[in-house]
Amino acid sequence: MTGRPVDEALHVISKVILHTGRDLDQLTAEDVFEARAWGRPAIGYSYEGTQTAPGTCSAAPG
Repeated sequence: MTGRPVDEALHVISKVILHTGRDLDQLTAEDVFEARAWGRPAIGYSYEGTQTAPGTCSAAPG
């Protein structure tokens, strides 16, 4: 990997380290899964913050 993917990976790793307070060699798979969830909205809410019915996509036409 080079360029932007490396920068993004380092950004995510740094964020996880700061959030958990652990060293790089102490991070677990659970830490990574939790970090992935940070960018996802809670069930029932769209990215715009408006409530949607569970199981529906706010980006769907109509």
